Amino acid sequence: GGELDANSLKIDGKVFDATASASWASGNSKNYTGNSNGLYIPMKVGINFNAPSANKHLFFPKFPLDVSGVSRSQNQVLGDLSIDLVPQPLLNYTNAITNELYGSGVYDASENVTNANPVWKLFDNSSNTFWESTGDVDTVVGVSGGDVNITGKYLEIKLPERCTLKHYAFKSAAVTKLPKVWTIIGKIGLDEEVTNSNVNNTWKVIDYKSLTVSDPSGADGEFVYFTIDNLKYSNDMYKVFRIYITETFIGTTVGTAADNQCQISELKLFGEPSNITDISSSLIQTELFDIGELFKQKHLSLQPMGGNVGIRTNNPSVILDISASNAIRLPMGNIL
Repeated sequence: GGELDANSLKIDGKVFDATASASWASGNSKNYTGNSNGLYIPMKVGINFNAPSANKHLFFPKFPLDVSGVSRSQNQVLGDLSIDLVPQPLLNYTNAITNELYGSGVYDASENVTNANPVWKLFDNSSNTFWESTGDVDTVVGVSGGDVNITGKYLEIKLPERCTLKHYAFKSAAVTKLPKVWTIIGKIGLDEEVTNSNVNNTWKVIDYKSLTVSDPSGADGEFVYFTIDNLKYSNDMYKVFRIYITETFIGTTVGTAADNQCQISELKLFGEPSNITDISSSLIQTELFDIGELFKQKHLSLQPMGGNVGIRTNNPSVILDISASNAIRLPMGNIL
């Protein structure tokens, strides 16, 4: 052992900052097995911030982990991501979608009984079409801490990859026919894709809603938004989603009474996909939501140096590239 007493220390020609290095603490965080092998620092971390002090373009860490430089890591999103899990309109029960950013693949929509108003109409981006619950009820066993029997008329959507559902929205031309009591369940994949599917691919309860209000919120033709409850399996990723509707604001759907049946003109599912093909290296996100009126405030910090920013384009050719004919509106007067 020994002691080094010096005013400064250079390593590879660079001054070693002992104060900053001493702020790191290791071996004090534990993983789920109880082993102590972590590393943490009680302040924001900046990477690639080595630049002369005269460089006025240098920016300091704003986020818990902030990587400076011309090149940012692709497929890395900091904060909460919630985007439309069905990125393009569906035109039939089975649809092959190609999308530059995320979600390319086959989308399958189905229902407990096919009818003249098919379930894929929920995703055709039209308010003039609708899906209606018809036929006999269906009962399935879901898992939520224990087995739960779920009964109702259902609609189903199979995605090309697993996603975490975070928010969703219903729209109907007649809001009294919107769901009042419903359950959302999910599977990690198709049974043929999962080994020992009877054990490993059971339905998990993601969300349950039983509205106590006598009248639905919103008006005819408006989206009504909901956030997923924090249930045992809510935060897992699923490839298959089912919504079982038990009751509308008119009455129960368990039966054949036409007046009581659910009618939904549009359904939006928002969440986080398991893979993002190209989130672009030119921005850092703290919170990004694409869910209409559910969240008014959005936070987005664009990269201060290096890289172009595109709005409605994945290939920006200038620093700020807005691909739209009605791109900019400038407020006048005292508008806040």
